This record gives sequence, structure tokens and C-alpha cells, in this order.
Amino acid sequence: MIITSTKPLIVYIPSSEAPENLTIKPYARRNDQTAMKEVTPVEIRLGNHWNISNISCEVKHEFPATVFSSGGFTGNIFHELNEIIIPLYITSRHFENQVEFVITDYGAWWVDKYKNILKKLSPFEPMNGDTDGRVHCFPGAVIGLR
Repeated sequence: MIITSTKPLIVYIPSSEAPENLTIKPYARRNDQTAMKEVTPVEIRLGNHWNISNISCEVKHEFPATVFSSGGFTGNIFHELNEIIIPLYITSRHFENQVEFVITDYGAWWVDKYKNILKKLSPFEPMNGDTDGRVHCFPGAVIGLR
């Protein structure tokens, strides 16, 4: 799995199935149009027709990624806990701390506010998916939170 760190984030998934493009907004409150206005979509390109072999990994990761947005209704503690922190815990806990976070709509203030919780869920520094600019390769990824 290859993730290009651009805005919008693009995820390439090799597959022998028919080519398909998907767009996902990686935020737990998918049915709320107001919240989703603040969430940048992630483009998923499925299939081998993308010629992924021509994309070279600048950073190879040993552990899978969880991609999520710190957009939405951030700034409100209720929404931050119920729509990001709790779903992030549920989504990433089964990795037993061996997961890397890729954050879209990266809010440095938000990451700083929840850095202690994020460190309990992953020993790695959260990646700014909007500005990193490199091509990252992960063995797998979960795109979005529930």
C-alpha cells in the first residue's frame, strides 16, 4: 500500500480486480454534512493499472497506518472525544500500539492537545498527511474511523 502525502491524500492499493477510484472522508460522523464540510477527502486508487511499480517509496514503514482527519467539529471537546478520540481508540487498539497515524486536516494544536493519548495508542509521531510531501509505503492501512 502506498500513500502519497499530498492534499488531497492519495492511497494506491495494488489489486488484480477491476480498476476503481474511491473517495472517503476519514471522519467518524459521515452522515453529518456540516461536519464533513471541514474534512478533506482521501482518494483511493484500487488496481494495478496505476503502474505503481513506477512510484518509489521515499519512506518505508514496518507497521500499518490509520488515516483519519482532525477536522470536523474539532474545538468542541464533546465532538473531539466522541468523533475522533474514541473511534481512533476503537480503530487502532487491535494493532496493540504497532500502528502509525496519518492525519489529514492536520491541526497542530489538536495533536498537541491530545499528544499523551496519541502516544498511548502509537509510539510513533503522527504524520501530517497534508504537508509531508513524501511517498510512504505501509504494509496496510485503515482509512477513516467508525
